[in-house]
Amino acid sequence: MIIMKLRFSLLVFAAMSIMACSNSGQNGAGSDTDLINNNKTATDPDADNPEPKMEFKHTIWDFGKITEGEVVTHTFKFTNTGNETLVITKCTASCGCTTPKCTSDPVPPGGEGEIVVKFDSHNRLNSQTKNITILANTVPPENVITIKSYVMQSEG
Repeated sequence: MIIMKLRFSLLVFAAMSIMACSNSGQNGAGSDTDLINNNKTATDPDADNPEPKMEFKHTIWDFGKITEGEVVTHTFKFTNTGNETLVITKCTASCGCTTPKCTSDPVPPGGEGEIVVKFDSHNRLNSQTKNITILANTVPPENVITIKSYVMQSEG
């Protein structure tokens, strides 16, 4: 009789453990069926990719040598190579001397957008590197482009 109660208790404990394990991953973040329905593979990570993707022709622009006090501008062009509309939510520069202006309109799949970056070299000497961070509905959400220059002292 004691052995039967012990077996029954062990069976109930095992069943509760299995139920607890099977429910632990179901917090709204996904389930095992997500893995079955996921078409992405190691050889084709973009298969049925629902995310927008920002692809730049170049992510670094070097203005070369400029004279202190010059204001220079460059336009970074990008293409949305994803399968959903790309929306930029914020553009910020690593320094107040650099001003980015991002495309404000949504960019459809295959569409192009641009980020215009203006660099003011007043009171900036020698080698300068500034990063512009673009926040968008991409994966990952941060995209970074960079401008560089060598600022020479003005002769005036």
